[in-house]
Amino acid sequence: MSTAQPMDRGDTDRKVVARGSTLEAIAGSGAVVLTILALIGVAPGFLTAIAAIALGAALLSEGGAVAGRYSDLLRRVAGRSAEMGAGMTAEIVGGIAGITLGILALVGVASWTLLDIAAIGFGASLVASTWLVSALDQARPSPSGVAGSEAARQAVRATAAPHILVGLGAMTLGILALTGVISHTLTMIAFLGVGAMLLLAGSAVTSRVLRA
Repeated sequence: MSTAQPMDRGDTDRKVVARGSTLEAIAGSGAVVLTILALIGVAPGFLTAIAAIALGAALLSEGGAVAGRYSDLLRRVAGRSAEMGAGMTAEIVGGIAGITLGILALVGVASWTLLDIAAIGFGASLVASTWLVSALDQARPSPSGVAGSEAARQAVRATAAPHILVGLGAMTLGILALTGVISHTLTMIAFLGVGAMLLLAGSAVTSRVLRA
């Protein structure tokens, strides 16, 4: 007869969300590397399109992870269900849109115009996902996760304002790029900022959730 004990549901929630945030950080770091290479002139159109796919995957990974445990997570973020739902939806929609636009740009369908639009979409998703980050920050700690949780909470809070600023910046650069103001460079800078923000936020949320 097996003596294995079922995993605590809260532990499962934390691990699923942490896994999604880790993937977000990894994809964000990949996008940063690709965009830097593009900025210095290494196949800019090709690498920027791949970076768009990576950024889309980064947003989708965390949004999808939260969606998978949504009902259980609601109990841990009492009173923040609207924010979590809005942020989750923004990340999923933004992720799917980014991947789609990146693939279309990769095959040569109005490449830079689609990448400019992707920059605007990523910026909007980043601003809206602040609600999700804020809701996860309020997750009630379990007894085993109290130690060190305050430091992790502060790390998450520190990413909230940059989330909004980088998101607004990416939207602005994307709009300027669409109007023809040194479009390629502005789009790549927007992607670089979003990738760096997703890397930092993903790492912070992973730490926060695992200590919750």
